[in-house]
Amino acid sequence: MNLGLGAGVDHVRQNFFGGAFVQKDTVFAAQGIAGLTYQMSTHWDLDLTYRYLWTADPEVGVTSCNIRQTCEDGADIRKHTLTIGFRYGFDEPPPPEPAAPPMVPPPAPKHFIIFFGFNKCNITAEADSVLSEAAAAAKSSGSASVTIVGHTDTVGSPKYNQKLSECRANAAKSNLVGKGVPEGAISASGKGETELMVQTGDGVKEPQNRRATIDLN
Repeated sequence: MNLGLGAGVDHVRQNFFGGAFVQKDTVFAAQGIAGLTYQMSTHWDLDLTYRYLWTADPEVGVTSCNIRQTCEDGADIRKHTLTIGFRYGFDEPPPPEPAAPPMVPPPAPKHFIIFFGFNKCNITAEADSVLSEAAAAAKSSGSASVTIVGHTDTVGSPKYNQKLSECRANAAKSNLVGKGVPEGAISASGKGETELMVQTGDGVKEPQNRRATIDLN
């Protein structure tokens, strides 16, 4: 519901006796407004508005009369108005969908592991596939250096296993060089059986320990 009050001036023009007498004056005026809106449905609203207008008594000059009659004075003006309206509201357009965030490619992996057969240091097909991923990551990320470390299980003497782990690291290095990684950026070394992935006793064939790790730095 809405309520309002106003005050000001109003220009009044009155005709008397069929236009024989015309009264004009500017007088003080006041107005009150009351409005009510009722929602009939999702789109339709009903508006009711009441307006009351009051003006002060306009002054009547007898000399304004066109015929010789007495012109009455002292009649203020009061007006009551009631209006009924219907209003239709259209649906608001749906808000635009938020822009999708830019796709950020995941960071390239930095750590790779390849595995070897028992007592072997040749690169298998599975190991070659992993080394291809490592070479691509090294070149795409601009890695300054690549560190390769070879390992063995506990079968064989520590001295033999040390050489076998170095053979595995160098085999991985040669493979990466063949795939475009600069040789000067690659360091290769062996740890023998000193850093087991799976802890075992001596003389145990453990496939997870027969490996080489490749780290991009």
